[in-house]
Amino acid sequence: MKALVDLSQQQIDDAMYLRRVYISRRGTLLRKRQSQLAACLGGKQSTLLHANDSLHSLSEMAVMMKEHAMQDYEAYHQLCFAMFRGVSLSCIAKC
Repeated sequence: MKALVDLSQQQIDDAMYLRRVYISRRGTLLRKRQSQLAACLGGKQSTLLHANDSLHSLSEMAVMMKEHAMQDYEAYHQLCFAMFRGVSLSCIAKC
């Protein structure tokens, strides 16, 4: 059991590098999402819109949010895969 947490310095460095990449990717996605939401919500008009116009803008926003959620999941999945393939398997091979 001790071998599962006994990582070499290179493995720790690799894990910290993956952490930095993951956090920077999430930050980039967050800034992109915030700017797109601000653009969608900032474009409110003072006049009343037709119901179809509101529905169209809401559906576009829902598609955008779904794409962002998918990108967040892909970034997380890539991190987990890289950790498993790169750090964990080298620890298992070492044991």
